[in-house]
Amino acid sequence: TLWRGKLWLLVGMFLALAIAGYYVFVRAVPMYTATASLALEARQNKVLDLEGVVSGLSADTATINTELEVMTSRGLVRKLVERENLVADPEFNATLREPPRFTIGTLRRMVREWVLGPVPPAPPPTAEQVLDQTVAAVRSRIAAANKRNSYVFTLSVTTTDPKKSARLANALADLYILNQLDAKFEATRQATDWLTERVASLEKELAEAETAVKDFNARTELISPEALEALNRQAKDTRERIATLRAGLADAEARLQRLRAAWDTGDKAAMAAAAAEVAGDRAPTAAMEDRVFRSRYLQLMKGAETAVERTRAQIKGLSASVEETEARIQSQSQDLVELQKLTRKADALRSVYEYFLNRLQEIAAQQGIQQADSRVLSPAV
Repeated sequence: TLWRGKLWLLVGMFLALAIAGYYVFVRAVPMYTATASLALEARQNKVLDLEGVVSGLSADTATINTELEVMTSRGLVRKLVERENLVADPEFNATLREPPRFTIGTLRRMVREWVLGPVPPAPPPTAEQVLDQTVAAVRSRIAAANKRNSYVFTLSVTTTDPKKSARLANALADLYILNQLDAKFEATRQATDWLTERVASLEKELAEAETAVKDFNARTELISPEALEALNRQAKDTRERIATLRAGLADAEARLQRLRAAWDTGDKAAMAAAAAEVAGDRAPTAAMEDRVFRSRYLQLMKGAETAVERTRAQIKGLSASVEETEARIQSQSQDLVELQKLTRKADALRSVYEYFLNRLQEIAAQQGIQQADSRVLSPAV
């Protein structure tokens, strides 16, 4: 059967070859792919041992997949279109190409007009629409991949011109690295602006807090924990002295009471015994003349009264001193608490201010030494 139809088979084969040759050598447009290689820097060289605003990229799968998406993202491709002026390239901007004479879309439009009647022509695309269409066309010619078990990325661009493919692949690789630097510079700039504003605000708050501490010290007595402790010791010593005086006052009053009781009896022997008990060897004796005895006894009793009054006056004075000291302790305790509160606030603000100021200076020092997280390993050829 095949042999009987050998002529038809040969004719069909030659027709297929003729059609294929016509397409390949006449109709088909040759396409050229250029590939650039980039390496993710897993280790960063640190010129200064300072903490950066944006940390380096990790080497996990999620990070690698994210970077692959960034390489072909619309935002990055748009920068490529604008940098290389691809809107003016008919290969990517369909509005610059002559429309084909007959397409499926033309047939569909003819059928629609035959069924529904004439259709008004569509308005011409705007410049933004043309740019979006060009970006979409360029994105369709870009491929990004990660070499297995490595930190190496490949960026491939396919066009009708080999030099154009290499130029676009290298430009896209440069834009990708610049995009990493721009992201770090932008983060650093925003951090610098925010820290500058915050440092100025903290400086004002710190000045107000320190002024509050100075004003409080100026309008109150000199306050310190040591001075307050000294006042407490003084009050304690005074109370102990008052207790001693009160014990002595009780004895003095008892002696005076015995002297008065004996005087009221008029018994010389009883008065002599009471005087001996109070004054000891210095007491008048019953052998003395009555006039001398009574004079000495009255002097002894007067001395006892004076001692009682003097002790009472001392107790009263010391009690007033204790009350005054306790009032000062209470007042200074409240003032000390308020002073410590104001001082702690000022110290806390000073610590925060110094930290933010140091961080601002660190970030300012890093602005000129930002490093990209990737580098071009092999440019496209």
